[in-house]
Amino acid sequence: MRVCAYVRYSTESQEVLNQELEIQNYVSRLNLNLVKIFRDEGVSGSKFNRNGLSEMLKEIQQKRYDLILETSIVTGK
Repeated sequence: MRVCAYVRYSTESQEVLNQELEIQNYVSRLNLNLVKIFRDEGVSGSKFNRNGLSEMLKEIQQKRYDLILETSIVTGK
């Protein structure tokens, strides 16, 4: 199974690296083939025009992946 992942953060308090580690641990536990991680760093999730997201959507349309992963960041104060 060919897997891609998408990670994004918009503020300094959020880190893409933590999201990537979570995804890598998940695919490792399930013995999946992580082909590529798409990234948008310092970009608001309210914007649809994001380079990493656009590239991922283009490759999805080309049917390069069987599964797409992403993480959700929940912050509390």
